[in-house]
Amino acid sequence: MPKSRGRKSKRPSTPAQRRRTAQGLYDPGKLAVHDSKLGMLLERAPGDVLPLVFPPMLWVKLAEGKHANVCVDACATLRHTYAQFGIDAQLMPVGLAVKDGAGRSTGYATTRPYWESGKVYVGHTVLVLPSLGRLVDPTVEQVPAIRKLGMGPLVGRVPAEVAKNVRMGSDIIGVPRGDLIVAYLPVDPDCSDVLDGAPVLVDNAEGHRRAGINLATLILEAFRAPGVVERIRRAPYPRLRALLDAIGDAPMAPDPAHDMRITLAGGAAVRLDELDLPAGPAPRSWLGRWR
Repeated sequence: MPKSRGRKSKRPSTPAQRRRTAQGLYDPGKLAVHDSKLGMLLERAPGDVLPLVFPPMLWVKLAEGKHANVCVDACATLRHTYAQFGIDAQLMPVGLAVKDGAGRSTGYATTRPYWESGKVYVGHTVLVLPSLGRLVDPTVEQVPAIRKLGMGPLVGRVPAEVAKNVRMGSDIIGVPRGDLIVAYLPVDPDCSDVLDGAPVLVDNAEGHRRAGINLATLILEAFRAPGVVERIRRAPYPRLRALLDAIGDAPMAPDPAHDMRITLAGGAAVRLDELDLPAGPAPRSWLGRWR
């Protein structure tokens, strides 16, 4: 698998290693993905699924060993990766609870998220892909019961009407995972803009953008491999196909600033966002505001 020496986004202050539920403290653990999962995805996943599932899986692999309660950092990076592929991705703050097979429910993230000292986020954040009806939770395995399953990031189906209702505070998204149900709860109305203009996101906006572009470049390196590229080209992602056409088999390598560069036939070494293609969708918050 490609390994990144790409630029990492500047992270906010390291959160505490233990988080609180209604029942007490829990350990969010550290990010980890088995290499075999990445290879299996590339080998077997349908072309329309790979561009949705592979980005959060690779992000976790590259961030392996870091504390898992970094949902804002993960989502702020991945939305730029999806944008490069022409997929609109929006950050959405949510509460989070898990129901086990016996029907017992445990809350892990508050429906009243907030920032401690403007730097540490107390709550949970996911990405919504509205045009594709998907929810992406790259750090769901910070929940111990989910981490034990070893399934990696969560990408679930979310009907457009349900996602809209969650945003309006009138519905819950329930996603099965093993014998568990992961419930994403609407945040209280007065907390719905908790991410908009947050200093951590504003101060790290360029770092997240460049990290997301670097991640997209590494993903394209994997997607252009024989046996994979054919499935990707049949999938309904025209910008992704255009990117593959533009880079061909051009060499990729990090520059001194740790940005991934693609050396084109004429000798120019460009970043992915510098290719002569129409711009992808601008990243937005869950409220739909341009960010």
